[in-house]
Formats: sequence, C-alpha cells, structure tokens
Amino acid sequence: MTLNIWIWAGLGLVGLAFTIYVVFQLRFRFFRLPLKCCPPTVPFGNLSLLHPDILKGIEKVHEAVDPTNGLGCMWMFWRQIVIVTRADDIKKVFTSSAHRDSDIREIHTRMFLGDKSLVLLHGDEWTAHRRLIQKAFQYTRLGEMTTEFVASCSTLIGYLEELVNKEVDLMELVKMTTLDAIGLTAFGYRFNSIDALRKGHGPNPVAEAFEYLADEWGRRLYASSPLVLFYSLPTEANRKHKKYRAIVRETINKLVEYRLSAGAEEIRDEQERNDLLHSMMGAALQGGDTLNVDALTDELITLLLAGYAPTSLATSYTLYELSKHPAELQQVRDEIADVLGHPHPTLDGLPP
Repeated sequence: MTLNIWIWAGLGLVGLAFTIYVVFQLRFRFFRLPLKCCPPTVPFGNLSLLHPDILKGIEKVHEAVDPTNGLGCMWMFWRQIVIVTRADDIKKVFTSSAHRDSDIREIHTRMFLGDKSLVLLHGDEWTAHRRLIQKAFQYTRLGEMTTEFVASCSTLIGYLEELVNKEVDLMELVKMTTLDAIGLTAFGYRFNSIDALRKGHGPNPVAEAFEYLADEWGRRLYASSPLVLFYSLPTEANRKHKKYRAIVRETINKLVEYRLSAGAEEIRDEQERNDLLHSMMGAALQGGDTLNVDALTDELITLLLAGYAPTSLATSYTLYELSKHPAELQQVRDEIADVLGHPHPTLDGLPP
C-alpha cells in the first residue's frame, strides 16, 4: 500500500512538472510581444544568464536587442520584460503612464523602499510625487553636483593607482564610489566608503546596511522559494533585513527631519546646498505641497537605489568592455582630453 502511494505521488509530480513545462513553452512561443528575445529556459526564463557573472549575462541579453529600433526583451520566469535602450524611448516609458501591473513580489520592493516609493504608487499620488521629483531633477541643479561626482571618482582613481598590478573586484569598488557620490548628491550624507577601505577602517554601517538590503532585495525577487515573501518568520535573513532596514531608514529620517525642522528659511538661505533633498523641498515650497518625513525618506531611498544599481552596473560594464577593446579605450581617452582638456570636469567645461 505504501509503495503504491509513493508511485502515485511520483507520477503526480512528473505530471505536474510536465504541465508546467508545457504551459511555459506555450507562453514563450505564442503569448508574447513580437520582440527579439534571448532563448528562455523553464522555469527561470533568462535569469540563469545573470548568474554567476552578471556582466557577461548583460552582454548576452544586449546581443538580443534589435539594432533597428533599440528594443529587445528577456524573460523573468513567465513574464516578458521589454528592454529599451534609446534615451528618447526610455523617457517616453517613464512619463507615459502612472499604471503598472502589481505582482506578489512587490512586497520585496515595499519592504526595502517603503510604501510611498514612486515605483509603487499609482494614479494621482504617482503624478504628484513624479512632479515633485521632476522639478528637482533640473539640468542646472544636476550640473551643480558635478563637483561631488568628480571628487568621488577622483578618490576611486587614486585608490586604483595604489593597487596597480594587484587583483581587485572593480565592480565592488565602483558600487562603493557610486554610493559615495549619490549619498552626497541625494541628501548630503558622506558614506566615505572608498576612503574607509583605503585607510583600513571598517565599512560605514549605513553603507554596509544599504548594500546588504540592495543585494537581499535582488536575491528575494528572483528566489524560487515562497518563504522569502514572509518577513515575519523568525529566520536569520529576516532578522538581518529588519536590523539593516532600521539603520538606513533611521539615518535618512533624521536627516529629513533636521532639514524640515529648519523650514522655509533653510531652503531660501542655504543656497550652497546642491543635493536633491534640498531641491525637492524647494519645489514643494513653490508648489504648496505638504512634505512628509516618511514619504521623503521613501523617495530618497528609491533615488539611492535607482542611482546605485544601474550606475554601478553600467559603469562596470563599460570599463569591462573598454578593457577588451584597447583601440576604443584610446579613442575614449583622446576624446576626453580633446573635449575637457583636463581630468577635472566642471559644469561650464562640459559640452552643451
């Protein structure tokens, strides 16, 4: 009797696996947008390409982009993700609609970025938040941040010069540099990640917490186990997530509360501030919008992640490709020297 149960259970699992396989294949073949895609596999789609070498994975995904229109796609499990590579198309995507499909994995984004993150909002609330951020992202305001970007990059270059002929994890160093630059330009916080590493000090606890949360967010998004959805379970991963989330949010909350407590006079008088928090407060003052500490914190963490992940990845990938193509690398160096004339760009010195 027991043997029969196991046989039937085994047959049931085989049947279930076969059904899943057929459903996925039908989805991949017939229920899809007419775009060039990397060949998917069941059940992960193209996610296996991004592990363990994410840079080579991105290279393979990008090879599937149609050069005639700059569009492509990849599969994340059963969902087709459209890849947009041209700047004008990217702008249209971000400004066209406040609607997005909800997904059960949205809980991971909510637990990381907060309930009022722009990427989680819909309708009028999304429109109001986007308008506020859009006003803060003016070209002149971003241009004023050039000094902070250059300083962070110069620190990285100085450290790399000390490590000539030594093996380094370049992507990890670029991630630290990106975090340093965006911390300064988003809300005036100095992570000093590269300096701490250079001097042999331990990592900044806020930087360490944020990097853990970013990595854990990515891990949970693509995890196959449903248990990652339950943050209240007494697991080591959940305890660490709660601890590091509190560190990041409490730090940024205090910065926001301090700025808001200074009120309108701080916005009018401290013109030397060039960070996005200052710009968002000024835009809200002009528009008569009400500022909320938690909502501002959610948006700042969102901006931190939005700048941290894509910028560090794109920069690392660019350096990786240039290292494989010496002629193009020299061409880039020559163009920088021709346009800037010196290694320390300023807003006035950049081409229009």
